[in-house]
Amino acid sequence: MWTLAHIFFAILMFSTLLVKDHIDGTVLIAFSDVSWVMTLQQEIAMAELEPSDENQAGLITSLHNTAISIPQIVAALACSAILWVFKIVGSQDGVACCLRAGGLAALAAAWTSSGFGDD
Repeated sequence: MWTLAHIFFAILMFSTLLVKDHIDGTVLIAFSDVSWVMTLQQEIAMAELEPSDENQAGLITSLHNTAISIPQIVAALACSAILWVFKIVGSQDGVACCLRAGGLAALAAAWTSSGFGDD
């Protein structure tokens, strides 16, 4: 289900090529909530599997925060670079390109979460 959420989000981000007005964009953003709900269900399932030992709670929280923060920092740096290049070129399509880059990242996440290639 989590892999499908990533694929669905990637499709939505690549669909930005079809957006012509703010209504189309609003519909895409609304549909992205479906992907978010599937991701939250995965979070709930993982929380049930975590050990309940109080001594490990700090370690688990730290690892969880790191796993969430690093991709956000990478995404922020990548989007900054994309927007900078588009500003130099004089194009107004930088934000859409950032969303499409997010679609590529979602495909990578789908591949990783699918376990494809694991022995």
